[in-house]
Amino acid sequence: MKNLLLLFTLLISTIHVFAQNCIADFNFRFDDFNPAKVLFTNTSTGSNLIYRWDFDDSQTSTISSLNKTFKENGNYNVCLQIQNTSDTNCNSKICKIVSVQNINKCVASYYFERDSINPLKLRFHSNSIGDSLNFLWAFGDGTFSNQTNPEKIYSDSGNYNICLTVTRPSTNGSSKFCNDFVIGNFIKTFPTSFSYFINNPPTIEFYSVVYHPINRIKQIWDFGDSTIIENHKPLLRVFKQYKDAGKYNVCLKQNDTVDLAFNSSTCKIINVLPEWATNKCTAKFNIIQSANPLRALFNAFSNYTTNEAKFFWTFGDGDTSTLKNPFHQYKSNGTYTICLNVVNNDGSCQMSHCITEVFLDPNVGMNENIGENLFDIFPNPVDDKLTIKRLASFSDKVEIQLYDLNGKLINKSIPENNIDIIEMELIDLKTGFYILHFKGEEINFRKRIIVN
Repeated sequence: MKNLLLLFTLLISTIHVFAQNCIADFNFRFDDFNPAKVLFTNTSTGSNLIYRWDFDDSQTSTISSLNKTFKENGNYNVCLQIQNTSDTNCNSKICKIVSVQNINKCVASYYFERDSINPLKLRFHSNSIGDSLNFLWAFGDGTFSNQTNPEKIYSDSGNYNICLTVTRPSTNGSSKFCNDFVIGNFIKTFPTSFSYFINNPPTIEFYSVVYHPINRIKQIWDFGDSTIIENHKPLLRVFKQYKDAGKYNVCLKQNDTVDLAFNSSTCKIINVLPEWATNKCTAKFNIIQSANPLRALFNAFSNYTTNEAKFFWTFGDGDTSTLKNPFHQYKSNGTYTICLNVVNNDGSCQMSHCITEVFLDPNVGMNENIGENLFDIFPNPVDDKLTIKRLASFSDKVEIQLYDLNGKLINKSIPENNIDIIEMELIDLKTGFYILHFKGEEINFRKRIIVN
């Protein structure tokens, strides 16, 4: 059910008018259970502001933050204008396209709680999407219910396939959701799972699934950045922002506070991109090499704009740049230390960070390039297997060496002269550029390959 959130395409355009002393801005997200309902949150800067919302459907509002329910699917150009009546330099407006979809659809979904006393008794709760729904529960033992949130007492322990079917008569829509569950007092574990969505960066929304009595669950979220949240009442939805970009091991553990034999946990790796991080005061960066091995993009992680801070790059070859994300072309192979210094306008943030990187073009600085026409090397770029085909006979014993751009030897082989086709397995290599060196008494050349 939560995956429907991925269907909402967000296209954003911004207009700022006379924004010297205030800047209009807002975030929005769709309601978990009603695709027509959008939650608008004012994030404007300024003081003593008055607000005017225009939702592009003939409706307006003067409330700072609000919930809005749209009546039809479509793309709405939602605008927020702010003013300070006593400050003529405060007049700012921002518009964002909100794409509303699936208003007329219905989607079945449910969860249940196990009774704390009777292990055969369950309380079912529908969290289906849609209004004016009809419900049909099938409990997997030949019994049914048309209640919205029924209770069920099973006569025997066992594995049951429990289904909920919802229909929406006004649109002739229907949806069915089924799951297998073990019911009975012999259960000693229960599943734990969670999902996450990034609908409104930098906020990440985590959703947990609870298959156990909610009043007995102790839930522990570990977000991989030393942030831990413990709750004796499960948090079905958690909002999280990360300060720095990177990969985080997020874990959810759920314990039964009554029967300690019941526990479960699961972990997922979350890759937080630089544009999702909230930390502006950082000089960390990454290097994105282009098809030219001596040219690269240097990408600063800081969320400061060039109007808020100064960026100063040194590339280790005497060249510098004041762009936030510059390209740089090296003139020769070598090992270079690249440094970025970030200083914001008020001087409260002053950070530096350096990385040492090897830049190597096999065609630069070579005195010999003999024998390249004797081999066909394909495909290039390559996924997992590189083929080297001998195009002519020769007596020279050739060693084939594979290097990464740091000069590390990855693989080498000396094929017999009667072998015309050589296959090199590259399945375990990371994506990037590598160098093939063909070296013999008479043959000596290098070839750059790209691994996808």
